[in-house]
Amino acid sequence: MKKTVFITIAVVLGILLSLQIRSFKRLESFIERSKPADVLAELRTFQVANEQLRVRVSEESKAVSDLESNEQRVSVEDEIKRLDLLAGTRSIAGEGVLLTFTEVPEEFWMSDLVTQLISAGAEAIAVGDTQNVIRLTSRTAGFRSVGGGLMMRRYFLKPPFHVIAIGSKSELRKSVAQEGGIVDRITSAHPQLKITVQVLDRITIPALKD
Repeated sequence: MKKTVFITIAVVLGILLSLQIRSFKRLESFIERSKPADVLAELRTFQVANEQLRVRVSEESKAVSDLESNEQRVSVEDEIKRLDLLAGTRSIAGEGVLLTFTEVPEEFWMSDLVTQLISAGAEAIAVGDTQNVIRLTSRTAGFRSVGGGLMMRRYFLKPPFHVIAIGSKSELRKSVAQEGGIVDRITSAHPQLKITVQVLDRITIPALKD
């Protein structure tokens, strides 16, 4: 859109400049053959035309400035929405991935997995089992492997449990399931642990529970 505005300005200025050049040539010819009073009238006409040109340039420059401001505002608003989603204040639905764990790895593996998903553009992440789904946010106290399960806040998740992430399903899957990626590293450290990665067209993650 910005490119279109600049092209439009260039075309307008080019046309106006061309008209001005032709007008000045006419003025030179007019001066050679006209009376002083007529020359003054013609000069006044050109002064008005020049003022109109300055106004038009100012308007087009402001249009470009407004466009840049709007783009910056949209960028800020998009970032606020993303942070709002990560804060877990409202539920979210969309495409994404579902990772199922048959056993619980050490908590640092879970933290690495979440970091990988966020880096790949995840808009929201949750961890759950058959009983509970807990949204991950800045208020979530992290993970703790204990008693064959996973503690999150006051919830105890038993395997098999799931890690759910909403975002570009292709990007999220590639980020975790690529050869030598986080899933391979976890299963290499825990040969008895199986992790399946499913790509889904629609997943719903609820808002953070109080």
